[in-house]
Amino acid sequence: MNQPKAVLVVSFGSAYPGSNQETLGAIEEYIRRQYPQAIIRRAYTSLRVIEALKERHQLTVETVAQALEQLQKEGVQEVIVQPTFLLYGEEYNQMCKHLSSYKESFQILKVGPPLLAESTDVLRVAEILAGEGQKYLQEDAVVVLVGHGSRDEAGNRVYQELQKAFVDKPFVVGTLIAKPGVAEVKQILANRKIKKVVLWPLMVVAGSHTKRDIFGKDPDSFASRLAAAGYELVKIEAGLGSLLEIQKLYAEHVERAKEI
Repeated sequence: MNQPKAVLVVSFGSAYPGSNQETLGAIEEYIRRQYPQAIIRRAYTSLRVIEALKERHQLTVETVAQALEQLQKEGVQEVIVQPTFLLYGEEYNQMCKHLSSYKESFQILKVGPPLLAESTDVLRVAEILAGEGQKYLQEDAVVVLVGHGSRDEAGNRVYQELQKAFVDKPFVVGTLIAKPGVAEVKQILANRKIKKVVLWPLMVVAGSHTKRDIFGKDPDSFASRLAAAGYELVKIEAGLGSLLEIQKLYAEHVERAKEI
């Protein structure tokens, strides 16, 4: 009898259960439908998020270690870890380093790539977002996508690659902690004589960064600074994980998983 196979979907997580379910939960459910014979499990990498969910909402989410140890107890011998991270970087690298200590615990332990792993992924995501963005675009409007940004130079190049993938479409890619930041985005909009902005988080889940740093009422939030500069805003307060085509892409990434 073959041992069961498991897919462990690993996310940073957010302290907002509704946002988690609309995005991360939807990704997990799509993967479950694509792999009906597999065990599908959830794990978060942020201990702060795990603790907040337990304290505020009485919800329990396992860490990666807890999830792997539970699968091992259940006799699972083949595990594919599929992260919902946007790109390669510090979070992905830390996860892989942690997973390497479990190599001997399973016959097969693989890890899938993040959403924007290759140039083909970047082009596909640009196509998906361009299609979705058309629902909100009006004359003389631009979609401003706001990602977190990375302290890793290679990670930030992915944002630049995504911007190029939009070619001449009315999309501007900005970040919270890297460049282009809000100041650079404002300059781009001014140069194009744009008056209306569709503000959209370039994040898988609409968590704290979305609610506080992008759409927060604080004068330093992305939305507040654009509004103060006179831009008319349309807000898309949803994570990318809520889009069916993004869910599909993550499920396809499971097939691209490689051994640790």
